[in-house]
Amino acid sequence: MTNSNKRRKQAICIASLLCLLSFLLLIHLGYEYKSGQTNEIILEDAKEDALQKANSAIKNINSELNSTSSLADGVAKDLSSGKLKNNSILRERLLAEMKNNSHIFSIVVAYSPAANAGKLYAPHFKRNGSEVVYDPLTYDYTRDSEQTAWYNDALKKESKVWIAPYFGIADRNYQIDYSAPFYLAESRNGNKDAGVVSISYSLEGIRAQLSNLNIGNTGYGFMISGKGVIISYPIQEYLTKNIHDLAKKDPTLYFINENIKKQDYLATNSFTGKSYWVFQKKYSFYRLDSRVCPSSGRNSAEQKNRANPLNYLYSVRNFCFFIFSVSTFCIHLQV
Repeated sequence: MTNSNKRRKQAICIASLLCLLSFLLLIHLGYEYKSGQTNEIILEDAKEDALQKANSAIKNINSELNSTSSLADGVAKDLSSGKLKNNSILRERLLAEMKNNSHIFSIVVAYSPAANAGKLYAPHFKRNGSEVVYDPLTYDYTRDSEQTAWYNDALKKESKVWIAPYFGIADRNYQIDYSAPFYLAESRNGNKDAGVVSISYSLEGIRAQLSNLNIGNTGYGFMISGKGVIISYPIQEYLTKNIHDLAKKDPTLYFINENIKKQDYLATNSFTGKSYWVFQKKYSFYRLDSRVCPSSGRNSAEQKNRANPLNYLYSVRNFCFFIFSVSTFCIHLQV
């Protein structure tokens, strides 16, 4: 075989080898491109799934909170009309509401001493495990403090109120209270304050719903109020605390607090070096301010408000909801 033939053969072999390498490289690049697209699709699907679960949880929590306020309004209305004037009938009604509405933690009707011969009286039912127990309040709820805001705020404002999250001494529970004042039906205008109906909604109920969200191995949800109060978080001792204060000692909350105005973002925590995907949404819930007093005199202010729907609407809850995910694998996203 001549040298010319040998060189031609070598050139063919090299060309064939280069073609094979080019083909393999093309396959590899195609696989990498497809893999990258697949990861993006998986991520987007996971994000959409997490958002749907979060919205579903919020919808359920909102429904339970609306039910809580409606129950209190109903009891207050019947007290004001005189339907529940008899003590035994009142206690039967409160017990029935507790048994028929598993989402509420406690219910109390606290009478004003001025409307009850100068005496404190507050029939109170609460949950103790799976049981509902009668546990009338024995402390002075007319004294102004964080523990008695559920009573005093409603009377001071002469309207229904949601009380900021706190740890209730009587219930031994982290809770949000909804309170509605009621009035004496026998007074001339039906506008003499007789007391307050208050229902407690347990923060543990919210935590349970958010902890049941299946959003990956390290993802979790939490909720804070519009003023930064922790309503739900995996760490129980953070409940009722303010995120601005907790951020000073918790690097994760510091990171979230710094980005609290963002809605959907990827970032790396400079303290921990971990990458996160965070999405958060602000929920503002509104309801009509319809007081329970049947008198036309007390409702006159409402008639003015009805003329301007913007005045008639007031925010009773203003929560921010977050889903928080920690990076654990190669693409630095865990959802």
